[in-house]
Amino acid sequence: MKLTASITIDAPIERVWETLTDENKFPLWIVNAPFVSYPEGARRADPTGQQFILTFPIAPTGRQPRKVYGEHLVFSFPDRLVTRYRDEEKTTLVTYALRSEGPRTTIIAVRSESSEFRPAFVKFFARLLAPLFQRMTKSALSRLKHLVESDEPNWPTTKLQNP
Repeated sequence: MKLTASITIDAPIERVWETLTDENKFPLWIVNAPFVSYPEGARRADPTGQQFILTFPIAPTGRQPRKVYGEHLVFSFPDRLVTRYRDEEKTTLVTYALRSEGPRTTIIAVRSESSEFRPAFVKFFARLLAPLFQRMTKSALSRLKHLVESDEPNWPTTKLQNP
């Protein structure tokens, strides 16, 4: 399954990149944002090739939080981020390509998944889940856009608390 979504943000590419890669801002634009940890202790100055673990806080009752293992395949400031995620079910490759357009930046997100399950099973669920994943990706990019364009560093938390 391969999905693509894009959005144009009214901000320079450097600001978009900074927000996109700031792990402390993940909860502001990613639903059910995971906690990021590094086997090495911290993210390196050049994290290309660096592995990390995502721990998702919401888990069914009685189950351990879900862990996904990742690696930054490409971490190229300010225009390309490619990350591979693996869990017990699938491998996901996510690419963010940023293109500067003067004072604006277009970001294109491409998500592709592969699974060890039988191809017919994967195709069936891919067709069912593709619209949901497409909406989730577009929604995340929209929240990222609002976060980058906002003058308030804690958007949307501030917006939700002060209607």
